[in-house]
Formats: sequence, structure tokens, C-alpha cells
Amino acid sequence: WTEDHEFDQRIRKAGLKINFIRDAVIFHDILSFSSDLRSAHKYGAGYFEGNRKNATEPSFLYGGNRNFLIGLIQDIARLICTPIFFLKVSFKKNIFVGFYMVIWMFAFTAGYYRQQFFNYLNSI
Repeated sequence: WTEDHEFDQRIRKAGLKINFIRDAVIFHDILSFSSDLRSAHKYGAGYFEGNRKNATEPSFLYGGNRNFLIGLIQDIARLICTPIFFLKVSFKKNIFVGFYMVIWMFAFTAGYYRQQFFNYLNSI
């Protein structure tokens, strides 16, 4: 489930204001490369379920659409835009983060389509 994404959408829809606190510190457990990519894959599956249940709105950044054909076209467009995404992240952060984010988004998208495929298999 992508509860952060769904929570963000509810906040925006309600018109609530979010403030940035510069001194805030967030602690996370250290993730290995493989465990983070597994999480990305699971987030993709959760994102599909959120869209399917109308709990979240699809977005171009994460792909997907309630209409399979439109979602597929958007994902092809995102694939075409991957070099731009890579360059943007690389210039903002560094080239290694750019590569990692591209790989992370592919894992996310794979999870999305895996979930969609298994839901289809369960429906027949």
C-alpha cells in the first residue's frame, strides 16, 4: 500500500497547508540496495491496489491509470522520458542517485504490473 501517497492526496484535496521544518530530523533503519528495491516493488503493487480501489488518484510520475490502455500509453511516455528524469536527478543530486532512481522506478513499475497481472489471473 502506498499510504504516504494516499495521505498526501487527502491533504491536498482538503486544502490543508504543510510547513517545512528545517530542523526536523527523521531516522530510518538502514536499507540495503536489494531490500529497498523489494520495497519499491511492493509499493508499486500497493499503488495498483490503491488505484483499483479508488483510494488514490493515478499520477504521471508513478504511472498507472484505471483504464489499462491509457495507463500503458502513459507508461510508454514515462519510459521515453526516462533519460530526462535521469538527467534531472543527476544534476540535482549526482549521477549515482540518478541511476538508482531509474532502477527504483523500474522496480516500482514492475510491482504495479505484476499486481495487475495477478489480479487479472484471479478474475478468470
